[in-house]
Amino acid sequence: MNTGREEELLRGMLRIRRVEEAIAERYVDQEMRCPTHLCIGQEAIATGVCAALQPGDRVFSNHRAHGHYLAKGGSLKAMIAELYGRATGCCGGRGGSMHLIDQDAGFIGATPIVGGTIPLAVGSAWAAALRGEDAVSVVYDFSVYTPRHLRQPNRPIHGIAEAHGLATSAGDGNDVEQVLEMATGAVRGAREGHGPQFSNCAPIVGGSIVGRTSTTTSNTVLNGT
Repeated sequence: MNTGREEELLRGMLRIRRVEEAIAERYVDQEMRCPTHLCIGQEAIATGVCAALQPGDRVFSNHRAHGHYLAKGGSLKAMIAELYGRATGCCGGRGGSMHLIDQDAGFIGATPIVGGTIPLAVGSAWAAALRGEDAVSVVYDFSVYTPRHLRQPNRPIHGIAEAHGLATSAGDGNDVEQVLEMATGAVRGAREGHGPQFSNCAPIVGGSIVGRTSTTTSNTVLNGT
């Protein structure tokens, strides 16, 4: 990877981190009238995946959407205005932190229902296929708080996806170069018609709800035309 690309990735991660830290500092002022979930510690996933995408590709997210939104090119001013409930916000001030959208940037939307945007991304990919568009749809999903061993047998999450016929990859979600490599391969596979791609990026430390942190695993599902 050349130095210019490395600097671009670092700048993208640092921008997300600084924005999230600034939000955490200002949230105590009680002017942001919405629950706010941060993505501190997850910057490499947002940056690495979006670096593998084209402007026309579409991204869907969840309750920790800030990094995904910014990495895809969403308007920072519109996002901050949304957190403050202003009419100039990306959802007109009605959605808050967990309902971000910037269709011009290809960020189609986020919802607080974990897993809720997966069928939306599948529908987006299917619509692109019907229209003959060379576009992929990406959806970010998280597994949080409760340790996996307390919820299910000791097995990798991507193994479950593989058992359902998805092409899979797994790696370190803190290594932006590794994330970019996995995402590039997944996007290529989706564009070439090899079906949905599933990337498991872990472990990641972070995921604050303004002042509280957790260890999380991030999964990225790409649906291609």
